[in-house]
Amino acid sequence: LPYGKAGSSIVHTFTNGGKIANNIYAGAPSGNCYEPNDSFKGDIARAYFYIATCYYGADSTSFISWEMANGISFKPWAIQMLLEWHHNDPVSPKEINRNNKAYLLQNNRNPFIDHPEFADCIWGTGTCTTIVNEALTAAPNVTALANAANNSLAVNWQGMQQNEVAAISVMNINGQAIFHAMLQGSNEKSLSINTANWPKGIYIVRVNCLSSTVTIKVLVD
Repeated sequence: LPYGKAGSSIVHTFTNGGKIANNIYAGAPSGNCYEPNDSFKGDIARAYFYIATCYYGADSTSFISWEMANGISFKPWAIQMLLEWHHNDPVSPKEINRNNKAYLLQNNRNPFIDHPEFADCIWGTGTCTTIVNEALTAAPNVTALANAANNSLAVNWQGMQQNEVAAISVMNINGQAIFHAMLQGSNEKSLSINTANWPKGIYIVRVNCLSSTVTIKVLVD
């Protein structure tokens, strides 16, 4: 069934509050839908945004057309609904933790959890250029500095609370993860990373905090 807004013709109500019923969301096709509990709606929307972005392009031919999308591209009513769910159920600490744990297994992340504003950039009315540039600017209390003299990259978060930083990862310009360290439970407030074997170029340092993610662009030369 497609997701949607459950009407009065309820077929089934689940123990967690989800419902199967006629779809009354504006613009949605007639027929039954599944409306999840409010506390899951944002999680679902961000998962769908991830899939639509990750597989856009050559892999999109593997997707069939159905009530919510033409292949990999959402239909207008589905975009509107998913954006509403995304806004009304914002990213939670549980979702951030799940994203961090998934990264440890598959070395990629859901960018709509790290940067919820990206959804409006793509499907809403946001302006991507400004937002992306801001996302690559360090927060005042986190710094990352490459030192060519001793082949190291120093990441410092002295201005943060103890145990605030959960993990640090580094990706090359192609998005490939080349370094990752879990720091939850550590009392350290700085980290030195050996860059001796790294090719010269631009790298992205991602500092995953308990309440946010800081992304910093550095040059290793």
